[in-house]
Amino acid sequence: MTMQIEILDTVTDPAQPGGENEDAIGWNARSAFVVDGATSLGAPVMRPPGSDAAWLAEHAAAELQRTLVDGVSTEDAVRTVNRRAAEAFIGGREEIERYRYPTASFLSLRVSGDALELAGLGDCVAFLRDAGGEMIRWSALAIRRSREQYFAKIAMARAGGFDKDGATIR
Repeated sequence: MTMQIEILDTVTDPAQPGGENEDAIGWNARSAFVVDGATSLGAPVMRPPGSDAAWLAEHAAAELQRTLVDGVSTEDAVRTVNRRAAEAFIGGREEIERYRYPTASFLSLRVSGDALELAGLGDCVAFLRDAGGEMIRWSALAIRRSREQYFAKIAMARAGGFDKDGATIR
């Protein structure tokens, strides 16, 4: 039997009551994902009513639904989504300063053979319950955090520690 993902219910909510939701969700038979749009700096590029971050989240979710399928690696799907989003965002416009580009975190869960694959970028978090009822928390950020902490300890040792104000000595 081929495993599939079945969505039982969904909820997504803007950060502020009455505010714009800059997050998007999506799924297909073999994957589910969330995209968390981040507001760019400077004046918006896309036309209202939506913000650039909301546009990116919706665009990326629609593209992931089409590209995160069997036979396409997660890395290739994300590269395709990024390329298509950049092409659509920039379009025929004149030069847009990079600081005005919206960004997004994402997290995906997909069926890969008889296993589940989690992938992500940024601070999105998945909460999964295994067959025994145990809750599992997963985030791509947590994986990178231990590496970051390791190198921070090395840098601190080289710098000689903190001074009384909490800054590195050197």
